[in-house]
Amino acid sequence: MQGYMTVTAHFISNDWKMKSHVLETSRMVESHTAENIASKLTRVMEEWKISDKISVVVTDNAANVVKAVGLLKLRHLGCFAHFLNLVVTTALKDAEGVKPVIDAVKEIVNFFHHSVKASGSLRELQSQQIPNQPHPLKLINDVPIRWNSTYYMLERYLELHTQVTTALCLSGRSNLCLESETVDLIRLWIPDLKPIEVVTKEISAEKTTTTAKIIPIIQLLHEALTTNGSSDDEKNMEIPNQRFDVASTSENTYQRLDVASKNESQVVSHAISRNGAVILNKQQFYYFL
Repeated sequence: MQGYMTVTAHFISNDWKMKSHVLETSRMVESHTAENIASKLTRVMEEWKISDKISVVVTDNAANVVKAVGLLKLRHLGCFAHFLNLVVTTALKDAEGVKPVIDAVKEIVNFFHHSVKASGSLRELQSQQIPNQPHPLKLINDVPIRWNSTYYMLERYLELHTQVTTALCLSGRSNLCLESETVDLIRLWIPDLKPIEVVTKEISAEKTTTTAKIIPIIQLLHEALTTNGSSDDEKNMEIPNQRFDVASTSENTYQRLDVASKNESQVVSHAISRNGAVILNKQQFYYFL
């Protein structure tokens, strides 16, 4: 496996339009230490003559990358979308009873992706049973590095559950069919994951700035994820471990987004409400305005 580093410049043009240009994508042969990353960034900035034009450097939240920006004494902003992805991915992995369901749906999706006959049956069943559908839908596979792909996979499975089950039986793979209780669980999980999916899309916008939305989004997520429970106790449950520590600057942007390490406190815990829905309400979003 080879390592690469990409540097992208984001700026506002003279006609007030947001622009993005990749300045360089180069292979990193040397060790990915903070010092080597800082050296590479310095060279790119000097070559493009932008060393004195940097307002902020946005990166993922890897310790070596964050340290590299610190060595250059540049203002750093951790990618909130990356943090959110880590939080939800960990929650889905650690939540009791969730991973086996995701794995079962993924196995179904992989089967259809590798079987021309089964895929054909699925398309034919859709045309027969969903007459107003403009074109047949395909099952969606998830991607490990993007949590929302798991959401889309589950959502699409629910859309095609009846047709998928029939196609599996026709293909002699009824052993892959999900139990009705499992399907009911997925139906309960989707509304709980929807707010996070909306936030992920909102914060990943390319044509508008999103930094100013982070603090309101954290508050809205907290409210959404702690009011979906099935009882008042669950809705008002204190969530002591998860911490989003956001320090605001005078320009109403944040300087720091800090999550307690997994060794000190579990990054994201889980709760299964009494009706079976996943409520990410064992951790509290703490934010400081």
